[in-house]
Amino acid sequence: MGEQLERLKTRLRGEGEKTAVFFENLQGHDWSQQVYSAGAQWGMKQVLAHLCSTEIAYLKLLGDMLSAESFAALDFDIDHFNQREVSAAEQGATHDLIEAFREAHVACLTFIDERSEPNLSKTGYHPRAGDLKINKILKQI
Repeated sequence: MGEQLERLKTRLRGEGEKTAVFFENLQGHDWSQQVYSAGAQWGMKQVLAHLCSTEIAYLKLLGDMLSAESFAALDFDIDHFNQREVSAAEQGATHDLIEAFREAHVACLTFIDERSEPNLSKTGYHPRAGDLKINKILKQI
């Protein structure tokens, strides 16, 4: 594995673990804490549900970018995606969501393991940020 991929994987592993531990340490009353006051008005559970669905969606997007088959449509509505995915995911128990986050994060690390350095320079369309290289998208996870 190249040096850039190894740095990226080390960073993602560490940040993913910190995120999972953060959510695992929340107490019952913490889960009802509102995090966003505008738009969707998410609480902690919705934020965790968003992180789960986003990691899974990024894997599909990155796989599509590498296979050059299909990318996110230019008219992709990211707000609608977030609302739909979070609404579905937040129905689960918090411990199940934390486990789903851990599993999605491991899948992202596996994705990196299966790639080579030149894969990072491929470009595709990101629904919020436009054209981005794979390495920039991986840094957002």
